[in-house]
Amino acid sequence: MPTGDFLTPIFGNNRDEIILVEYDGFIKNKTEAILLSMISTKQIWIDKYPGINKYENISSDQIYQDSFLKLPESLLYNLSNKSLSIKTIKDDIDKLQKIDILQCQRFTIIEFAIKTLLLEKFVKTVYIIKEEDYTSKELLYLKNNYEIFEDKIKILCGNTLEAFSMCKPTTYFTNSLYKIENIIKDESITDKLFILRNTEDILNYNESTNIFTLKPEILSKIENINKEKKNYIGTVFTVPKPNDKNNEPVG
Repeated sequence: MPTGDFLTPIFGNNRDEIILVEYDGFIKNKTEAILLSMISTKQIWIDKYPGINKYENISSDQIYQDSFLKLPESLLYNLSNKSLSIKTIKDDIDKLQKIDILQCQRFTIIEFAIKTLLLEKFVKTVYIIKEEDYTSKELLYLKNNYEIFEDKIKILCGNTLEAFSMCKPTTYFTNSLYKIENIIKDESITDKLFILRNTEDILNYNESTNIFTLKPEILSKIENINKEKKNYIGTVFTVPKPNDKNNEPVG
């Protein structure tokens, strides 16, 4: 069975890897982008989201640290002092996503890992998927950063579960345990490695020890799946790549 180390061949050197990775959360952090967009247009949002004031003259590193575990809806709910409805927040997220802030986003350790994997012979294809439409800047970013791997890289847009069925990946980087559970309902699905991104909805945080742990119900689900030895789930934090020096104040 795999070790959960996604930088090595997962089931040994004889296995070809086909990787499916979600753009949001792994290549770029959607919550970080939304927060950066709000900071860059602060005067539009300050009345609805007074909590945005805390980000005045703050470094991009701290912005990333504040956002990489959070889901967009919960971040904005807190910035509104818990005063806005989820519908209002989702409408605002749609508006914020249209603001181009890509150049300010951090380079994550997962994107670095994907680029490393693309150099390996055992990796045959990497599919990057986004459920929402890519912006023109995002497509240009992917083109510029991955064109040297054009024989191995494929950019997809649409339903990730449909993409999984079409691409038949051996490894899937996903934000959702629910998606994993839906996929493995099909008992013919075996020998897959699922890399689940750690986010606030699956973690508990102990302030006294500064340690994150999986929520008991999430840990139980993952352990039960792994004990079956048909597929394997590992988890990962999408921290910024070391030596990423994009730490200038934003806003």
